[in-house]
Amino acid sequence: MIKLTPRLRALGKLAMASVFVSCLLLAPEKGHAATNLRLLKTTTLYDSATTRSKSAGRLSPQTVTVLKQKGSWYQIKTSIGPKWVFVAPRPTVTKPDGTKTVNMKVKLRSRTAAYNAPVKSSRPVTYFSPQTVKAVGEYQEWFLISTSVGPKWIHKGTTDKSNAAVNKNQSVTMPSDMKKLNETVRLVSRTAAYNSPSKSAPIVSFFGVQSVKAIGVYHDWLLISTGIGPKWIHMETTSKWTKTSLGNTSVIAHGFGGIGGYRVLNTIDALHYNYGRGVRVFEVDLIMTSDNRLVARHDWNANHYAFLGQKHPAVAGPIPYSEVMSLKIHGKYKSTSFEDILAAMQKYPDIMIVTDTKLGDRASTEKAFSYLVKKTKAVNPALLSRIVPQIYNQPMLGYINKYHRFDHVIYTLYQESRNLSETNIINFSKKNGIDAVTYPDTRYKFYGADFAKKLNTEGLSSFVHTINDEKLAATFKKDGITGVYTDYLLFDGIKYVR
Repeated sequence: MIKLTPRLRALGKLAMASVFVSCLLLAPEKGHAATNLRLLKTTTLYDSATTRSKSAGRLSPQTVTVLKQKGSWYQIKTSIGPKWVFVAPRPTVTKPDGTKTVNMKVKLRSRTAAYNAPVKSSRPVTYFSPQTVKAVGEYQEWFLISTSVGPKWIHKGTTDKSNAAVNKNQSVTMPSDMKKLNETVRLVSRTAAYNSPSKSAPIVSFFGVQSVKAIGVYHDWLLISTGIGPKWIHMETTSKWTKTSLGNTSVIAHGFGGIGGYRVLNTIDALHYNYGRGVRVFEVDLIMTSDNRLVARHDWNANHYAFLGQKHPAVAGPIPYSEVMSLKIHGKYKSTSFEDILAAMQKYPDIMIVTDTKLGDRASTEKAFSYLVKKTKAVNPALLSRIVPQIYNQPMLGYINKYHRFDHVIYTLYQESRNLSETNIINFSKKNGIDAVTYPDTRYKFYGADFAKKLNTEGLSSFVHTINDEKLAATFKKDGITGVYTDYLLFDGIKYVR
């Protein structure tokens, strides 16, 4: 009999918060759903095969009996009758172009992280203890190995095939724009060291928790003095690292932020300029060209061409990509493609990009996000973890999830009906893992200051747009708003400034 972890209400029903389900299928029968399901995490029960149905309770990790299957939903036997659970599809393993097929044995020299993509900034899916494994693929400094949970990527740095011994005494790369530093930094966890400021470079050594002397800095890398010469370490394992997140963001740069006295240009030049000012989260308008390329632009209207200092073409509506990219903005700033944005994300590993794709209908959303996801995966699948879609209505989340389940999503309300209740907004956001809710200052007056407090209580970040007045932004901050979308403002840790 299944053991529940209940929290009884007056009528004896169970009310539990929705939890992401992780499970393992066991002993499948031909032509039928798996007879058993091993739940690896606490799992929510539902009365029917939809998250919109009433929660009927929650199960602790255990093996259960399956009665029926509908797609990713499984009906299981419980002590309170048949109930449904959702099984999230297992993430697929990415094989970049250039992956070579190999057949060799590789020895893991230490505890080794395994990934679904050959990118160290992606999240490890499991770990393996020292052992001999079979490598079936190779890509740059990575092996694709065969495991009991499917093929997984491991970095060569923890294997007997690593070039660490050879590289240990090689010269260290010194980028031309590296800045000198003389500072003591604390390593807060076991830290990999490299001869180049790149995680794709071989690991030459590891250092335990200790204080070290940093003598150079390049983007998010520190050059430290060691007993085997200067080595590069990534800031993420040091006391200097503060990971960018929506929850600690007081400023989101609207249209990449202002530059040269202009606003909402959506030019990559503004991103670089405002990164230098300290901004780390950037909102950008994205629309499709007539030949189906994604570019950073608000719209194709005649008045927007004038707003950007551009000549309006003879044709109405979208124009070809090559024509868009040939247009200077106010005679000096670059028109920007989505590929330009990906290059900036590669250069600045601590930025997040918030998308404004303008339309929330199914066809427009799928067209934009199929392109966005495909192009991002081709460059670096890990970048998807720093792209934050804005959804304009609740069905739009499903349209996006068809192509990728993003780690972070913002629910923006400016296109939603004012008849939508605060309870509906909060419940939808909690159930679907939404990170933040944003709305214009006119909606702020409509909902009142208490709405921000309710969002915060439920663990949701809250933003107001577009605010360029320091005093007004300070008022919102005092009322509990996490931050503001802005063209010009910065937050110095105490107050908003221009």
